[in-house]
Amino acid sequence: MAALRLQPRQFAKMRIDGKAYTITNGDVIHLPTRLKNTSVGDTLRLTHAIMVGSRDFTIRGQPFVKEDLFECSATVIEHTKQPMLRTIKKKRRNRHAKLVESKQPYTVLRINKIQIHEPTAVTDRKQL
Repeated sequence: MAALRLQPRQFAKMRIDGKAYTITNGDVIHLPTRLKNTSVGDTLRLTHAIMVGSRDFTIRGQPFVKEDLFECSATVIEHTKQPMLRTIKKKRRNRHAKLVESKQPYTVLRINKIQIHEPTAVTDRKQL
């Protein structure tokens, strides 16, 4: 763990709103949905890490890495909508075509920090 903490750039593969994102410090992430109960400027604590590591060392979770081994936070930058998306809906053997326009909302996050901690206590594994 000490060797991993001393690495200059660390990354984490986080599960945010059901999708996996590989992030580093300072990254800006565009989530394809609007996060509920958040407003611009809120700081979020991300806890569902699939993998935490650096170039030389990696910690993989089963399915997630324990929360006491790392700390990751992000700030909500904006809630906005994507540009107008135009889709043509039509059926075979019919001259009728319908134009459907939509704007999907999304949330933009900035990753503040990814920090790896020393484990507090070593847990004994039971022999099977």
